[in-house]
Amino acid sequence: MKLYHLVKITITLLFFLCLAKLPYNYYIFVRYLAFFSFLYLAYKSYKIGRYFEIILFLFLAFLFKPFWKIYLTKNIWNTLNYIFGVYLILTVFWDLGLFKKEQ
Repeated sequence: MKLYHLVKITITLLFFLCLAKLPYNYYIFVRYLAFFSFLYLAYKSYKIGRYFEIILFLFLAFLFKPFWKIYLTKNIWNTLNYIFGVYLILTVFWDLGLFKKEQ
């Protein structure tokens, strides 16, 4: 498992923890960590040649940027956190070859 995968798993876990009611400082922490993680993931996707993921991760970095907040309701943030968390964990499984058919 590479650092690329560990970053995705960490962000996924943090996003799923956001579904619980936690102090506001936790959400600020997740915003900073998600911003820098998505920039890193965009860079690594560029190196690998996954152009869809470059655009997606740059969009997510923009969405979670800590210095200029985008105000959404708690329900919308929870839905987005769930969707992005599931996507990230599925891409880790895909990269590790867990979805390949046995021949």
